[in-house]
Amino acid sequence: RETACSAAGEQQGAMRDALLPGCDARTLREAPADGSADAGGVAGATPGCFKRACACLGAVLLDLLTVLFLVIAAPLLLVLLGPFLLAPLFDRLFHPRREYLDGVSSAWANLMPDAVIHGLFISEEPVKAETIFGKFQENYLAPGKSVFARFRQRFVVRGCLWPYWTDAEMEVAHHFRTVEEPVDQQGLQVAIAKLQSQELDFERPPWEMWHYENFTDENGRACSATLLRIHHSMADGCTLMRVLMQAASPNKPPEGVADSRPDRRKRPNCCQMLRYWLTAMRKLIFMGDDKPSAFKSSSYINIEDPKVVAWSTVQCASVADLKVIGKGLGGATINDILLAALTGAMRRHAEATPGGGLASDLTACSWVSLCPLKHIYTDFSEKPLKWGNSTLGCVYLKFPLGARHRELKSRETLQHLQSMTKDPALMVEAKAAVDLLSFFGWLPKVIAKVFFTPLTNTTSLSMSNVPGPQFALEWCGVPVRGMQFFMPPSGTISMFATIATWNGKVNVGLGMDGSLIDQEGLQKICGEHFEAELRALGSKVVGQP
Repeated sequence: RETACSAAGEQQGAMRDALLPGCDARTLREAPADGSADAGGVAGATPGCFKRACACLGAVLLDLLTVLFLVIAAPLLLVLLGPFLLAPLFDRLFHPRREYLDGVSSAWANLMPDAVIHGLFISEEPVKAETIFGKFQENYLAPGKSVFARFRQRFVVRGCLWPYWTDAEMEVAHHFRTVEEPVDQQGLQVAIAKLQSQELDFERPPWEMWHYENFTDENGRACSATLLRIHHSMADGCTLMRVLMQAASPNKPPEGVADSRPDRRKRPNCCQMLRYWLTAMRKLIFMGDDKPSAFKSSSYINIEDPKVVAWSTVQCASVADLKVIGKGLGGATINDILLAALTGAMRRHAEATPGGGLASDLTACSWVSLCPLKHIYTDFSEKPLKWGNSTLGCVYLKFPLGARHRELKSRETLQHLQSMTKDPALMVEAKAAVDLLSFFGWLPKVIAKVFFTPLTNTTSLSMSNVPGPQFALEWCGVPVRGMQFFMPPSGTISMFATIATWNGKVNVGLGMDGSLIDQEGLQKICGEHFEAELRALGSKVVGQP
């Protein structure tokens, strides 16, 4: 299945660009004018044309199988699950005032109790815990802040019925934790890794706030660090950023600082949308499993299993530098450059392991936002806050780390990734993938757990690119110097990467299964290896050695 899907994906562009796959304009131009053909040229071209034709035929067959599945198997599955789906529907009819979780949030609550977002804020100087805790309570927990009532609620999980939100008692000592002992970056990384192996108390609102008063950063500077642990069922990345910006000053970009990126994508017509949707469904249905590797454990990762966390602030390039590099590389986006650097950093680590690299490419689940970046700064009066995961999207990318891509240089890796990220079908895939996740959220928990774990075995890496504010600000009355987000490895997904841009800086954060790597190795990936790849990409653009 994996070979067929890979070959089919490689030929989608050929199907659109030529009527006869493999016989392109260059081949016709090189043919003799008298109509004769060189025997050697024919011998060399024929196998290529035949191979491409077979690949295109395979793609068509996969399309037919996808249609058959959607037309026959999917309705049959709904019929079989009908009795189990009716009970939640009747429950909603009998309790119309309950605030039920949306489909994706239900999936997080039912299937991934360890899906906890860890947001880390580094202050400019040391700050007492009572200062930031007091401001947080003033901004989010005050009686008149009804829009933030979610911080006073917990979700109720049931075996065959949909989860819903209900009011819960707040205990200040439980939600606000202070660490007064001195801690450096390595010590804080170890502390966060241990917290990732601790489940939140779901009998209370699913969040905690930890403040490390005496933190020393990687440059030896004395400051403080604040960690917000919040379950993903409460909010996705864009929604959480909107919430956090309400306690920021300023909470909007100053004049001259862009609050959004221009949308350069062409709007597809109806026929193209249908084709993209079919391509996305085919990819999601027939995607093969990732094999165990240096980045994927052979066993299921439980909540209590050891984790490793590391982060680094890029020193060799700023966000402005990445824009210059992208322009010099033919219009590459910042996201493309960061993906290529991460892929190269992982390749460097894999080649240094005893196995000497990966046998096959690695599948990455990349979480994206379906709403414009400017919505983060939009007033609630203009666009009301909607808790949950309604703006979350997801696309699947193959990182070229296998044996056939082992010799790729940094810029070749970038070009390979661009060929995937420029695929217009990803616009549809982003929504289709979370719709599938939402379907598991609507299923009764006892049934969804049976199918969910095997399906998530398709990926090794889960990642997010968080475009934070590109201007200096205070959060909860404290000047913030840096920001980073983490998610713990979970189930069959052994690695999570978050690349956050903040006030012109790039921060790389990684979380990984502790059985695969140690602290030093993970720090090397997000630090030394990542920066080496960025230097290689920008060496001839910005004049770096």
